[in-house]
Amino acid sequence: MNVCLKNMKSDDKFGILLFVLGLCFTFYLTYTCFHYIQIWGDEIYTLVMLNSPLSDMINIGVGVGKLLSIIPLYLMLILGATKIRKNFGWLTAGIFALCIVCMPQLMNFYTQLRMYSWALFFVTASFVYIWEIINNESSYKNWGVLILLTICSVYTHYFSGIASFILYLFLFVYLIKNNKKDL
Repeated sequence: MNVCLKNMKSDDKFGILLFVLGLCFTFYLTYTCFHYIQIWGDEIYTLVMLNSPLSDMINIGVGVGKLLSIIPLYLMLILGATKIRKNFGWLTAGIFALCIVCMPQLMNFYTQLRMYSWALFFVTASFVYIWEIINNESSYKNWGVLILLTICSVYTHYFSGIASFILYLFLFVYLIKNNKKDL
């Protein structure tokens, strides 16, 4: 490991440091998320939970709901460590990880249980795959993943559906101007 770090540029070392810092902050957020009982769900979630016994409301609502809300944060860190690092280097991946985990409303995403974190992941991953299609390769795999991500985005929340529509619009305009064969 020491040999690998000696051969790296200082930008990459700093990026790895930022990425590890973002990962540590993510672990702290996960710990904090699971040690406080506060949750906030939408109306349908609340109505379903009201018909459950109190022990089920606490166990299911707090445990499973928070777990499902925090998984997208880890998926975005994986996206940063793989796709973003491959395309832009460790410095960009580290800045990405740190910016994602330091967003001002991030803790609200994990107490509201309204799929905002999933919407954020789907839109971010869609953007990364659009960049892959434009700059690296326009393969059926990349198009398939992009379509799947945007369908999930639209299903998750209408705000992310609007963002996905805008991403497709920009991709369409780009392909008309620069690369009509991929259309």
